[in-house]
Amino acid sequence: MVMDPQVDKFRAAAEKGNPAAQFNMGLWYLRQPGAAPFAEPAVEWFSRSARAGFAPAQTMLGRKFLGHPGGERDADQARRWFLLAAEQSFTEARYQLAELSVATGATDEHYRDARRWLELAVSDNHPLAICQLAYLLDEGIGGRADRAVSIALYQKAAVAGVPRAWNQLGHYFREGHGFEPDIRAALACYLRAARASYPGAATAAEAIRAELPEGELDAANALADEQLVAVDIVPERIPERPECTPEVLSKDPRIAVLRNLFTVSECQHLIAISQPHLRPSMVVSEEGKNVADKMRTSWEMFFEPEVKDMLVWIYERRLARLSNTRPEQGEPLLILRYEPGQEYKTHVDYFDPKLPGQKKVIEETGQRFLTMLTYLSNVDAGGGTEFPRLNIRVEPEQGTTLAFHNVTPDGLPDPRTKHAGLPVDKGVKWLATRWVRDRDWTGARSR
Repeated sequence: MVMDPQVDKFRAAAEKGNPAAQFNMGLWYLRQPGAAPFAEPAVEWFSRSARAGFAPAQTMLGRKFLGHPGGERDADQARRWFLLAAEQSFTEARYQLAELSVATGATDEHYRDARRWLELAVSDNHPLAICQLAYLLDEGIGGRADRAVSIALYQKAAVAGVPRAWNQLGHYFREGHGFEPDIRAALACYLRAARASYPGAATAAEAIRAELPEGELDAANALADEQLVAVDIVPERIPERPECTPEVLSKDPRIAVLRNLFTVSECQHLIAISQPHLRPSMVVSEEGKNVADKMRTSWEMFFEPEVKDMLVWIYERRLARLSNTRPEQGEPLLILRYEPGQEYKTHVDYFDPKLPGQKKVIEETGQRFLTMLTYLSNVDAGGGTEFPRLNIRVEPEQGTTLAFHNVTPDGLPDPRTKHAGLPVDKGVKWLATRWVRDRDWTGARSR
């Protein structure tokens, strides 16, 4: 490994015990081409810096213990290092403690701790913390709901340039949620989010463009950031969240849709944080292995613990509550993207005990007895879910969850649940899949 003179200077200072130089040496090793996540030389330098009390290094070690591909997760060790850094008022450590509080438990105390740490991080203008606190306040998680303050926080995050916040404000202006409806302001906000490729923002902006005469478009483009975030909030215009309404499609086998289970912004958030991790989709073979197969042509990613944020933990718990299962029974939430022509041909989700490889999967990690599919986007044409033996087809509807039992009440595989993800004809289909086992999920990492 070739060292340049500048790195040699850092190394010399690090060897003499300078904690900042030690931290920078750790970063240098992390950023080398082909370096493994938290390679041993990097961890050694971070550890030396952290033991010297350098808060950024303590936070980096905390993040290491949250897990990474090939690494072990140790929430207690992560919390210890984050607390040391937080005692020095290090903002990122406060934010990580909020995320960790939600990741490690679903009690009122866990959520109150998360809000407390987020409030401290927000006082230092941590952009992600501002949006996360806005979400908890909007949902009334960890304390009473305050939806007006939630909107104000999104305004604050927009000032900091957070695309998620601009997109949220665009939705609020368009729907008259907390503001007087203002289509020009909505377009201006969506355009700001679209410049950062925030999911759905460009589509929303195009839809508004089609409605506006040219002069109005120019007026929207002329709106300054300061004008958009200074608009007064009208509490009377904040609507109640729509109720989740179930509809039974079949009693035998058990199939239902849950409408309004997720909001538009929740769906878009899942898309946004999953996009960097997408890879070609796999299927479970007769031998019980994850393999590529032409019957499934989508892209996918699994939310392993190290890439989840607090919203993903909350989403998974919501699905568990509504299905009367434990969150621990669910496999990692799977995000799928289907582009035009992509599909998942007719298949079943249960494991077949007649196949030796899949029988072993059942014995080791349990049967997939329940599937919950959440449509994260609308689709211009195609992309429905079809049960050919039951003459049932469900079209994608953003925020709606399709739930069905893959086995009979006595636990036997039910071939009537054979289904297909039909080809997308126009647009892009995003889907969140939660497979639920008949006992707590203890499987190895999905990849």
